[in-house]
Amino acid sequence: MVLRGLVKTSYSVSDKGEITNLKIAEGVDPSLDSEVLRVLKMIPSDIVLEKEGGRANSKVDLTVYFRLQDEELSNSGSSSVVSDIVVVGYGVKKTPEIKDPR
Repeated sequence: MVLRGLVKTSYSVSDKGEITNLKIAEGVDPSLDSEVLRVLKMIPSDIVLEKEGGRANSKVDLTVYFRLQDEELSNSGSSSVVSDIVVVGYGVKKTPEIKDPR
């Protein structure tokens, strides 16, 4: 099973630059959803405020697209995907079985 897709999040920014009310608006899989939440919780407050132009108490919508490294964008339908962040994973590549010639 290949996990890929768009995770949509929303959150608020406090006057101290803290991320509050963090929610998954549309998820893909619990593992991808929790990874987005984990990373967003790690962002330093000064970076959060900088992204929002120093505005506190603003509502932010953020999308994260997960795809595999070798995946062709045109084949996956992702060429038209609009997201704030793209996460490219390596996935698991199956190698052909080599038979012992003995």
